[in-house]
Amino acid sequence: MLQSDVPIRVHANWRPLDPGVLGSAGPATYSRNFAGAPLTNTWYPIALANRIAGSDLAPNSVDINCNFSSVFNNWYFGTDGNPPVNQYDLMSVVLHELGHGLGFTGTMTVNNNGVGSWGGGTAFPVAYDRFGVNGSGQQLVSTSLFPNPSIALGQQLTSGTLFFNGTAARIANGGASPRIYAPSPFDPGSSFAHLDEATFPKGNPNSLMTPQIGTNEAIHSPGAIGMGVLQDLGWTFTTAMMADDSDGEKVGCCGTGKSAMMQDLKMPDAEQARLVDAAVELTKASVDQDDPKFYEQLSQSLMQLKQARSESIPVEPVNDAEESRRVFQPMRLRTTTPETERISVADDPVWRDNFIKWLSLPRRDRLRIWGGAPVLAGEFEHCVAVGGGGRFCCTGTLVAPRVVITAAHCFHLGCIGSRGEVYFGLNSNNPGTGRVVACKCVPHPDYKLSTDEHDIAVLILDQPVTDVAPCPIATPSQIDDAFFLRLAGFGLTETGRSGRKMQVEVVVASNNCSSSSHQSTFGCKRDREIVAGGNGLDSCNGDSGGPAYVDVGGRFLLAGATSRAAANSQRGCGDGGIYVRIDKELEWIESVVAAEGLSIACDSEDESEEQSNSGSVKKE
Repeated sequence: MLQSDVPIRVHANWRPLDPGVLGSAGPATYSRNFAGAPLTNTWYPIALANRIAGSDLAPNSVDINCNFSSVFNNWYFGTDGNPPVNQYDLMSVVLHELGHGLGFTGTMTVNNNGVGSWGGGTAFPVAYDRFGVNGSGQQLVSTSLFPNPSIALGQQLTSGTLFFNGTAARIANGGASPRIYAPSPFDPGSSFAHLDEATFPKGNPNSLMTPQIGTNEAIHSPGAIGMGVLQDLGWTFTTAMMADDSDGEKVGCCGTGKSAMMQDLKMPDAEQARLVDAAVELTKASVDQDDPKFYEQLSQSLMQLKQARSESIPVEPVNDAEESRRVFQPMRLRTTTPETERISVADDPVWRDNFIKWLSLPRRDRLRIWGGAPVLAGEFEHCVAVGGGGRFCCTGTLVAPRVVITAAHCFHLGCIGSRGEVYFGLNSNNPGTGRVVACKCVPHPDYKLSTDEHDIAVLILDQPVTDVAPCPIATPSQIDDAFFLRLAGFGLTETGRSGRKMQVEVVVASNNCSSSSHQSTFGCKRDREIVAGGNGLDSCNGDSGGPAYVDVGGRFLLAGATSRAAANSQRGCGDGGIYVRIDKELEWIESVVAAEGLSIACDSEDESEEQSNSGSVKKE
């Protein structure tokens, strides 16, 4: 039905999603100003851009990212469109998500202050955005009517009267622009990027692209309106459905784009409430804590109940110039452990106890690097990207105006040479958005890739950075007392992208280690490294060298540097990681820093005796 001379590549994942969310999807990236682009300075979903250009514009990337919820056990896997009364039709959900990946998605959003915006940080909307109009036919992307950003735009996006004003979609809807979903308050992941639920309910032939689906509901066709929307965006079909309208407007001529939100398909509100209540009861259940399945279920419940609603974030659009900078190197190492010694982090008794403590903390967003939630402006400014030549593939921490700590394997694997660069900002894919400072790299002389020991390096900046507060180093007892860590880094997320500064909280496990890293359960070195994470909460490739913080009274202090995946990991990311304790490497770090006539800061509010014994002083 859909025509493209370029194969469309889809990356699909089973993973825990937010409460009531069955699936989410979006284009993996976007392109503009390519050969044949109908409009200049307009972002097109990469699969559509490839079709229009007649060639693969991003040969090293997938085209569509899809996620499907792994926490439901009532999926219907049949293809006959007859799911039982208590099951969700997987084929319907898959077709819905593919629609988003093909371009049925926008960048319109409204923040907590009611301010609406589009473009995801760029000056250009996505193709779908161009067709959004209000009840008076006014284009939402018209900045003369609705400045971007503005409260006026936010009011439009929550008005309940928005429409898709494409020619083919209008014809399919009997001459009227089909209504799109625009509830109040704004519903991230659902608002604007779906047809209206009430207008196209269950049983309507155009209900595939509405935001909700119930049990015993199946629809395996996009319907005439869904196909019309795709045709307006620029897709063609084996049999033409629509033609140019009477005033000569070219069908599918209009399109814009930038990063789109991953769009969600949900279950009805009543079903969401039932599952959330069940998950809450599960977290309160009094069961045998020696049962590993309890902790696995508990972790899934936590991820659903306490993840930030903004987990699905815009993917960064790319043009040809930007794509050349998006070089990803596997910078987080992985060791191996014999199968007989492999255990899940959730089986570790220390991890279990710490997990329960973590659950008892006051409610907060549980943010993940692996899965994606961004650091906001003003947060963790001392977390920096590390690399060279404008390409950044590791992470580090500013501990003095001219001193950054990172991982030695970043040097040994070629991410940074004896000379390199450090990026201060939120998105290392666009270095111009922040500041880049040249540096020299001093890796620990005893580090070897074969043993992993002393995976630490010091970067000496050519110029001091005086407007970013360095991160104090935690004392030994502060690290010993921690039962969870906060990580930050620029590495890989589950969307397949890297370069944005992200954060995550991970629970600490036991340092189930021996003196040789490859002869221990988790692959760490006893008392010199920390094991933390697992059950989908983790650092990943590109986060290497990045900070592992302890939270001391709301103050984040540097406890460790990201080194590698735990040896028991069954996959590259998501099963837990190993973090070098900074206090155990502090003597060597200080010797390197002192040779430059510099010093670094330990925590000054607690354990002053330990601080003075370390020889560390704050640089004035």
